[in-house]
Amino acid sequence: MVTAALEVQSKELSAMEEENPAKKEKAQAVRDLEKRQKRAANSIESSENKIQRANSDIEKAEAEIPRNEKMQDRVREQIRTQAAVSKSMMTN
Repeated sequence: MVTAALEVQSKELSAMEEENPAKKEKAQAVRDLEKRQKRAANSIESSENKIQRANSDIEKAEAEIPRNEKMQDRVREQIRTQAAVSKSMMTN
């Protein structure tokens, strides 16, 4: 949308031949549109970077799942062992 408006404004500015207040206003409008376009591009790039970082964090977390599951299995086994020892001590 901004790109199309910028194109139209730029063409109109180029078509104006003499220096007058209208040409100055048109030039300012073109500069404003260029700034808006640059801010939009920067915003898009920033958002893409955030998405990329989030995807990287997700991949890292998913890669850690098997390791975490193994650790949980070991802890469960330790709990079972301790429960068995405790139970055998109570029955003796």
